[in-house]
Amino acid sequence: MEPRRTSARRAGLVALTALLALAASACSGGTGLVGTPPAATVNDTRISQATVDQMVQGSKKMLEAQIDEARSSAGADPAATQELEAQIVQARAPFERGEYTYSTTAGSQALTELIISQLYEEAVAEAGGKITDEDRAQAKEQLSSRTGYKESGKVVRDTYLRGGAANYALQRLVPKDLQDALTGAAAQYEAQLQQVYEQQKRSFDQVCSYVLQTQDEAAATAAADRIRAGEDAAAVAGEVMGAEAAPQCDATATIAQAFGEDASLAKGSILGPLDTGGGFVVLVVDSTKTASFDEVREQIAASVQDQFTAQAQADIDAWVRKQIDGFAHVTVDPRFGTWDAEALEVVPPEAPPTTTTTVAGATTVPVPVVAGS
Repeated sequence: MEPRRTSARRAGLVALTALLALAASACSGGTGLVGTPPAATVNDTRISQATVDQMVQGSKKMLEAQIDEARSSAGADPAATQELEAQIVQARAPFERGEYTYSTTAGSQALTELIISQLYEEAVAEAGGKITDEDRAQAKEQLSSRTGYKESGKVVRDTYLRGGAANYALQRLVPKDLQDALTGAAAQYEAQLQQVYEQQKRSFDQVCSYVLQTQDEAAATAAADRIRAGEDAAAVAGEVMGAEAAPQCDATATIAQAFGEDASLAKGSILGPLDTGGGFVVLVVDSTKTASFDEVREQIAASVQDQFTAQAQADIDAWVRKQIDGFAHVTVDPRFGTWDAEALEVVPPEAPPTTTTTVAGATTVPVPVVAGS
């Protein structure tokens, strides 16, 4: 069975969107000094404040990597760029309280991730299972593809790797009847997607062609004339584009809309030059095909709601949650917040109206000072 994240908590990376949501409530979080008691205990395991501090700093590094990627793919649209920069300011807000300080929301989020990883590991043992090297390898492969994971630091990487591996191990321990129910439901959904594909198959017709893009119409016309005169389309396209050329496949409907319904799509047909507003393009048809189900499955799934697996997955989530609820005893330093056993998360404390302080050189997590302390 393909492992799935439970609805209780994910064990993967802190996504940029999650950090944006975190930031929305973080701006009022104060800072202060925490002493030597643990930030939290999970049964007999103590989670130190220094570990939470490292988790927050690692999350900040991960965020910066995600910001760099978002900026590089934002394009040149001024409105989109302005919106992205506003989101970046919000995302950074929980972390910008100084070298050793950050909002209580950032601290509680980091502590939640540490607690969840510990709970998942202990749940595997309580259920009589064992986390294998294969579980760790699967989790590492999944996490390594996430932006910012490598830059995040050892504590973040280890925390998510532990939680991810434990999640895979837990999924293996799910009772067979629950696994079979999910497998059957998934098969029903897959059959529905296949049915939609067959019904809409003609809409997945594609034209595969060599693409030649130029800055001016004369250059595009000259390239098209060379191909009409007998030169190899791939060679001319490679010369014009400055890289080895390969056919690019686009929806037939898209090509027809751009070049006209009467445009010939036979092999060797030359379409264009077409003014794109940013230059000119010529297409040389290489072949036509209908995209396979596998090629368009995700596209279909995006528009077809899965009404089959929800209950089966909920039953599995409930089983996993039962393993955790059966043994979990979590305590949290109130200066970090309170443990919500239902939501499985640390709820940050409300910011006190008092001035907050930090101590130079502090290496533990700064959170609001409780009035009168």
